[in-house]
Amino acid sequence: MAISRRFFLKSGYAATLGALSPGLLRLAIPTAAAAGSGDYRAAVCIYLDGGNDGSNCFVPLDDVGYQGYTTSRGELALPADSLLPVQPLGGSTAYGFHSQLPELRNLFTQGKLAVLANVGTLKRPITRADYLARTSPIPQRLFSHSDQSRQWQVSRGNELTGNSPGWGGQMADSLLAYNSAALYPSVTSMAGSRLYCEGRITRPSAVNPYNTGGLSGFNGSSSSALRRQSMQQIIDTLSGYALVDSAASGSRRMLDEITVLNNALNPLPSLQTVFPDTNIGKQFRQVARMIQARESLGMSRQIFFVSLGGFDTHADQLANQAALLARLDAAMASFYQATEELAVASQVTSFTLSEFGRTLLPANGGSDHGWGNHHFIMGGAVHGGDVYGEFPSLALSGSDDAGDKGRLIPTTSVDQYAATIANWLGVGTQDLADLFPNLINFPNPLLRFI
Repeated sequence: MAISRRFFLKSGYAATLGALSPGLLRLAIPTAAAAGSGDYRAAVCIYLDGGNDGSNCFVPLDDVGYQGYTTSRGELALPADSLLPVQPLGGSTAYGFHSQLPELRNLFTQGKLAVLANVGTLKRPITRADYLARTSPIPQRLFSHSDQSRQWQVSRGNELTGNSPGWGGQMADSLLAYNSAALYPSVTSMAGSRLYCEGRITRPSAVNPYNTGGLSGFNGSSSSALRRQSMQQIIDTLSGYALVDSAASGSRRMLDEITVLNNALNPLPSLQTVFPDTNIGKQFRQVARMIQARESLGMSRQIFFVSLGGFDTHADQLANQAALLARLDAAMASFYQATEELAVASQVTSFTLSEFGRTLLPANGGSDHGWGNHHFIMGGAVHGGDVYGEFPSLALSGSDDAGDKGRLIPTTSVDQYAATIANWLGVGTQDLADLFPNLINFPNPLLRFI
């Protein structure tokens, strides 16, 4: 893809190519100059696959707000006495966290977690009247999992196709100069290949949180060493066939990255923080370990992606979501504790994403695909204990409903949300405009939650 001369020179791309070339990676033992701990920052994206029902995660408890909530939610309404009450710093309205989010509630009261209300894909601000009359552009295929997941991860409010990379990867592109001594990619997914992690320059890594010990079938025996040597010779030999050589190149890169990562992780002491024995817990534990290894890896900026699936709750929502939220709560709380153990709590910001919220109106014990949603931002640098954005009316066919089922029209855009994270990481003003072309359409492009 075309890269501007300004971007190439500013980013220190040439140095990064050298640092990440397969030959150097193959020989590298982590002896890079330590990333300055005072300048280190990391962002952790927590993707809730399926469309989490944020309206049951954070509920208004004032008389008018709760009455509107119960009227709209019907069988999905949570009893007021089951919710965990909080009083945000910036307002008089009380809210309640879902009963399965006690640790996030505690972090909120400690000022370490904030709530961003009613955020979603937008090209520009839009009202109910605009939406119904189609007088303002709206994102295409609003209620489609695949399309909305793509739009959240590339932060292009009307893009369904094309070669646009993810905004996590593009942040890494803009921050390459911070990681000029890096021995390992600055973007890592714990949940397989994800669009969010892909940059125009940046090539992300993918780590299996269950096994980072390298290839199976190899050990310390002499016969194993010979097998490994033979395998290395095979993938290092050019065949002259593009597809074969490309596959071999990918295998070389994978082996190099495993070697570098293991060389960085193996000497480190075990974390004292105990993580839950769940998939999301294991993902967070691996992120914490890679943050622990930041200096050996030569990192000043790291970007991570973790995921928890199962939020497409069309049936039996109350029980299913409660179980998922319990896993999320325990894993996020353990991760925050680990950042405190590593003395980087103010340098690591974690935040949730999901392709959309869900309808307020229930259907057969579940809910349908919605639009706007509430999200959590966690970290020592977060201005926590407060609600940001504009909390919506929860009335069916009300001022914030796209129709009559409670599909909330967002009052904050993904672009604003993402740009605020990117700005905190160190992405400059011009690069923010390049990353998020719709940002100019919003009067307050950067939010104040961090």
